[in-house]
Formats: sequence, structure tokens, C-alpha cells
Amino acid sequence: MSDIFRYIQKYQNRSLQELPFTHIDALLMAQLSYIDYKDILTQYKQADFKTIVSYLDLQELEKDYLSGGQNQRLLLALAHAKRYQDVKLIDTKKVFDQVKQEQFYAVTFKYKRQYYIAFQGTDTSILGWKEDFNMLIEPVIPAQAEGVNYLEKMLKRPFIKATIIGHSKGGSIATYASLQVSKHLQKKIDKVYSLDGPGLQSELCMDSIKDKFEKFVPQASLIGLIFEKTNNYKIIKSDEVWLAQHNLYSWLIEDTDFVYVDAMDERLSQINKSAYEALTSLQLEERKAFIQHIFDILDTNEITDVGQLGTSWQQISLMLVKSFSKVDKEKRDALLRILKMILTEIINNRNSLKAK
Repeated sequence: MSDIFRYIQKYQNRSLQELPFTHIDALLMAQLSYIDYKDILTQYKQADFKTIVSYLDLQELEKDYLSGGQNQRLLLALAHAKRYQDVKLIDTKKVFDQVKQEQFYAVTFKYKRQYYIAFQGTDTSILGWKEDFNMLIEPVIPAQAEGVNYLEKMLKRPFIKATIIGHSKGGSIATYASLQVSKHLQKKIDKVYSLDGPGLQSELCMDSIKDKFEKFVPQASLIGLIFEKTNNYKIIKSDEVWLAQHNLYSWLIEDTDFVYVDAMDERLSQINKSAYEALTSLQLEERKAFIQHIFDILDTNEITDVGQLGTSWQQISLMLVKSFSKVDKEKRDALLRILKMILTEIINNRNSLKAK
């Protein structure tokens, strides 16, 4: 078993013609959507990985909270791999709108006439996390609608085929956008990847892309099973614990594919299921008020980034418990039970991580 970096090293001299695009390349593209390419495309019409490495501040990437500095290492590995020398960044789109409560970022790479369009998942901003929670109360969130517009724009380019990819919320955007684009443009899509992405709250028929659709989740998935109705996914082995398995760098690889397991982690899946069921048991208006209250608490504590939660989590947990008083007793007891289970798991996971 190996990881993405050993994969790049092992196949660095095999071109995308010699070894066609794999599931691991899809993971790689999804991870590339978490890198801010700044204004590079105002300086270059398109940029290969060597150009990207020379243009970006790699020291800044090393401090990246979500990837733990791994994105810097990824760019350097790609810049030195012959396999990716003809892959070029050709387009990016970023939206960060507090009023609309939208966090959206998409990137497009191309190899010859094949496009790889990747939608970013949730970043570290509290705005991004609020938009995720809004998926529990809104049939379509702004980032999904933005994804349709972006995909339509890219697919209108002539004589191309496209692989659509997304991780986390980005997987939901990739799925929704691929279903919603015009039928004649949909024919240009050859594959849709959702990597631990939630399902869709809106009742859309998947038939038009079902033969092109691939979904992967880690064995203790939480995000990827929200609104999941079909069980049409493959389960990946991760070298991390619980929520940390959402990190794509933790997914294990064998040769040119993932390492698969037959079933989800039963204990952690039960916690995830209980948490989701407790929240969705609330009436819509209760759910809206509860979610709004969570983010009001974060706003009161001037928390704008999840990286700040590490120093404030005890205080915020107490405030959350107090907020449960607004919910009727039966639901309050369920929410308190779930919060206790989650906090216990966090403490256990901290001990596990220290032991590594």
C-alpha cells in the first residue's frame, strides 16, 4: 500500500497516453482545487506545473492549515513528473460572498483536448462551513448553482471532452452541475467523480450520468453519506481516524487504484448516522434556527476560520449546550447525547493521533 506521492513517483515517466487517467489522477485533480493560483492566468495564458511552482509562494503553501503543507509537496512532485508535463491550468473561478453565503472555487486543467474540471470543497472559512450546513435546509445552495454556470461555460468550448471532479462539497457541486447542464453539453462529459461528497437534497434523477458517475468514500465517512440514497459508492481504506479520513492525502493506494474495503467502520458509522438523524429530526424551522444559532455563537466569538476553533472549542461547546434549551426535551436529549458521543470520539482521536 502507498500514497499519492509514491504513485506520482512510480508512474512519473508514463504519459497520460501510455497510462490513461486513473482514479488516483482524479484524486490528485481534486486536491489541486484547494490551491489558490492567485492571478497567474493574468500573467500566462496557461500554466504548466513548473510555471505554477515558480510563480506561487511555496512558503505560504507550506503553512496551509487544511493540507498540513502537503499541497506544496504535491506541486513540486507534479512539476518533476514527466507524466504531467503537458497538463496545464487554463481557468479558475472564485466566489466568496458573505451576503449570499457562498464559497466557491473551481479550476480547469487540460491535457490536449481533455479538460479536468475540479470543484473545491469546503475551505477553512466559517462562511464555507455555514454553506455546508445550509445544505440541510436548502434544496440548492449558491455554490451548486454557480457550478452549473461554470460548467456550462467550460463545456461550450469546441472539440473537447471533460472529466468533472469534486471532493467534499465539491463532489456535490460536480454531481449537481453535471446533471443540470444542457443535454447537448452533457454529452461532452466522460466521467464524474465525487470523492466523499454529499448526495443531493433535491430529488434529481441520476439516470443521465449514472454510467459516468463514480463515488468514493473512506471507511468512516460522515460528509459523503449525507443525503446518500443509492449506496452506489466504493469504500476506501484510510490511514487516518474518523473525521481525519476526509483528508484525501490519507486514502491508501495500490498500484493505479485505491485500496478498497468491504464495509464501513461500524462504530464510527453509527455515530455519524446518529448525529445526522438527530439533526434532521428537527422540523425545518427548528433546524434553520439551530444552525443560525451555531454560527451566531461563532460570530460572537469572532471565529472566522476553523483553525481558530482549537483554542476556543470548550467555551463554544458550553454555549452550544445552552443553545439546546431552545429545542423540545426529546430532541434536546438526542442532541446532547450526540454531542457527548462526538466529543468523546474527538478526545479518543486526539490520543490516537499523538500515538502515531
